[in-house]
Amino acid sequence: GDFVNGWKTFVSHPLFMPSWSSVLVSFTVLNQSPVSTAWLLWAHVPLGSLGFLRGLGAVSGIVGSWSYPWIHGLLGGSAVQTANAGIWAFAISLLPCAASMFVWGATPTGAWALLWSMTLSRFALFWFKPAVNQLTQELVDADVRGAFTGVRKSLNKVFCVGIAAAAMVFSKPSQFPILVYLSVAAVTSAAVVFTAWTLRDKQGRVADQS
Repeated sequence: GDFVNGWKTFVSHPLFMPSWSSVLVSFTVLNQSPVSTAWLLWAHVPLGSLGFLRGLGAVSGIVGSWSYPWIHGLLGGSAVQTANAGIWAFAISLLPCAASMFVWGATPTGAWALLWSMTLSRFALFWFKPAVNQLTQELVDADVRGAFTGVRKSLNKVFCVGIAAAAMVFSKPSQFPILVYLSVAAVTSAAVVFTAWTLRDKQGRVADQS
């Protein structure tokens, strides 16, 4: 039926790997999730400070959206290169999250370092996602675009549920660093998958000429 056809279209499409990359970034607690919020409060980050830095994270996202046309133009008007720059900037900016857990663990110092890294990383995500959406508009035919996008969004939800399930398995506050490592690994994998697509299929040229 339509469900099976949608999945076949998604998996077989040349844009599968970039879309899979955008799905992988959903497998994370390094956002404004209830899991990270609860742990930060457990680690004695004051609620007022947490709210302020959450707001600052939103500002970081706005900066990313505002600067997207600039970075897109700087990279030659290439959605492929903009997405690649965005996902790698996001992955690299999250590495201090893993480092803070490795060095300080589930401590107040580790929590503050984690929170600042999360806050400052948001801009890069708003380079990556609009570029992937642009690629979808350019490379996916209109008659299958709805099904293709629907499958991708459903996978985003599945991966959000997946990280929530991982949080249930590693439910002790002292185990939160495991969730951080999983999140950083997922985002780094997303960057590797996207770059592998650009190198393997040379789709960058196709997208830039469309």
